[in-house]
Amino acid sequence: MAEWIREKGILIPTVPGTWKSLYTANADFLSFNGKYLMYYRGTDCNHDRVGVMTCAPDEFDGVTWHDFALNPIIDVGQAGSFDAKNILDPSAAVFHDHVFLYYSAIGDHDESNIGLAISSDGFSFSKLRNPVISGRCPEVIVYNDKVHLFWVRPYNGKGYAIFHAVSADGIRFHEDINPILTTGNEGDWDSYSVTTPRIFRDENLFYMVYAGDDLTLDDSWRFGLAVSQNLMEWKKYSGNPIFQKGSYGDWDDSNIWFGTVEHIDGRYWMWYEGCNHRRGYDDFISVVGTAKLDAPFFYVNPEDFEEK
Repeated sequence: MAEWIREKGILIPTVPGTWKSLYTANADFLSFNGKYLMYYRGTDCNHDRVGVMTCAPDEFDGVTWHDFALNPIIDVGQAGSFDAKNILDPSAAVFHDHVFLYYSAIGDHDESNIGLAISSDGFSFSKLRNPVISGRCPEVIVYNDKVHLFWVRPYNGKGYAIFHAVSADGIRFHEDINPILTTGNEGDWDSYSVTTPRIFRDENLFYMVYAGDDLTLDDSWRFGLAVSQNLMEWKKYSGNPIFQKGSYGDWDDSNIWFGTVEHIDGRYWMWYEGCNHRRGYDDFISVVGTAKLDAPFFYVNPEDFEEK
């Protein structure tokens, strides 16, 4: 596999005194109604919320985006609601001519669920009153007129594993009993936790970029790759990991999450969250940056993937 090249600079900066004064994170790409949309999380001293950036396809260069003037577009719920504390990790897909945006919802007592907001234009959303599933870090793919939802939960006494559910209406889901992607073997780079799945389709295959960790629940610093033909059976790439945190002193030298990949104009773009602890362990900054890879992605050889 060719090497991902980091773009210089930070794609979504923090802005003092605003709803994203502390962090930006969890970017997710969507093409809808003739525009490219980039949904993302912003954080201030009180809450996580969801905003969006836009780009015209004929102006696309991977790094130039325009922040929507009315951000944030999805806010936390009222006290006592399942999303009263934080809304983060947006993942959007077009389903029946609407944008279905799933998000991690944190309640007053830190309980984690996945909520859903629906929009006809990609900017004005109406939230469901109840969560659609328990867990966090959603990823959504529409395939054969069904909504496939992926998310994470703690599993098997270790860190996260990645689960899957399918729905005919995007609201009521049938969950698989077992996770579709689990941790690696003892000593592997992803032996303790696999998390933040992001999926894209290329040719006739689905690819999942996921974060992994061999020590903790959610302090990943490497990305792996898995492949599937049907979104239910996945094989890990034997050359994993495919990407890792930046060098010491870089903006992403501590941890990385949410590797969102799109193939546009002959090039693969990856937008991802990274953070550093240069100001001390309890005073970190998390932002979104970009990497690119010229096509072809890699030659698909079944022997390069193993069942996991």
